[in-house]
Amino acid sequence: MTLDWITPGDIGRVTASVLLQGRKAGDEEAVGIYGPEKISFRDGLGAIVKAVMGREAEIEEVGVEGGVKLYVEGGTPEMLARVLVESFAKLKVLQQEGGDWLPVGEEWEEAGKVVERYTGRPATKLSEWIEEAKGEFK
Repeated sequence: MTLDWITPGDIGRVTASVLLQGRKAGDEEAVGIYGPEKISFRDGLGAIVKAVMGREAEIEEVGVEGGVKLYVEGGTPEMLARVLVESFAKLKVLQQEGGDWLPVGEEWEEAGKVVERYTGRPATKLSEWIEEAKGEFK
């Protein structure tokens, strides 16, 4: 499954800009924001594990019920855990069938500029965010 890895900081900065200054001309009622690169879930998670733990990730697919169980064990309410895990499962199936929930082509190029239009700086790459946030994982 491929994700755009939008960072919490970019989400917050765009949200603050919209709340304080309003939407930019031509933007719809909802402002769609995306991370700057498409990276598989496996590769993104692997990069986080490598940076935080200093070793290669051992990733095992656990299915929907296993995923829900892991979230709940980590303190997430079961209802929210189920929504998160089932949403990821649907995205994976969509992408396996040749669809994509992320914009593609020229639409992707434009979507990637939204963070910079609202904040004055490019969206944060996953590798940059990992470096900034890796202390939070310990």
